Amino acid sequence: MLANKTLLSRIANYLIINASSVNHLGLYHGKMGLVLFFEHYARYTGINFYEDFAEELLNDICENINSDLSIDFENGLTGIAWGIEYLVQNEFIEGNTSDILFEINKIIIERDPLRMQDVSFNRGILGIAYYFACHISMVKDNMSQYYFKYLYEMKCALVVNRIKFNEIKIYKRIYPFYKLINSGEVYCKIKCQFPQDLLNPVSIDLLERKELSSFHLGLHLGLAGIGLNEMLK
Repeated sequence: MLANKTLLSRIANYLIINASSVNHLGLYHGKMGLVLFFEHYARYTGINFYEDFAEELLNDICENINSDLSIDFENGLTGIAWGIEYLVQNEFIEGNTSDILFEINKIIIERDPLRMQDVSFNRGILGIAYYFACHISMVKDNMSQYYFKYLYEMKCALVVNRIKFNEIKIYKRIYPFYKLINSGEVYCKIKCQFPQDLLNPVSIDLLERKELSSFHLGLHLGLAGIGLNEMLK
């Protein structure tokens, strides 16, 4: 356990030094992933500095969000929005995500699901559906019905593209969406959980044998993901 703590400290320090080189805002490879790592690390260590650093990164993300960003889960707005939803639901930050994510949601729902060609999780409809399923139970105003309608439009788009919900890989990845749609209830409570395969499964023992500089910085196949995976065990 002591070695793990030492290595997590090395990861945190390395990410702090190199965070300025991360220009991407997204969840998998960018600053949103670093925010999640540092929020968890602050809770893990009890050191407020890391929480402050996460807040700085999050503020930078919010200041640079614009309608030119993609809307996909891996690189774009839905991944960023899911990250914020995760932080609020797990009490890392305070706020009403109905208000915080309203402008992002407006940009996303301008896209017609039936016109989307990509149905994948990382870059297509499935990831967008996953985000809204996690977010919708936190919406406390009249937009909830509107978002719920958008979820049904995504379900129709998936049916058109012959996505079978009973396929085990699909079911595992979008279980919150599947549960919400079949419940027929807007306020069916869905708790944010990290999507399957997002966090790097590389063992911390392997990391000890390699230079930190040989890894990417982000959540997916990167140092933030390795460290966060270790803390969540």
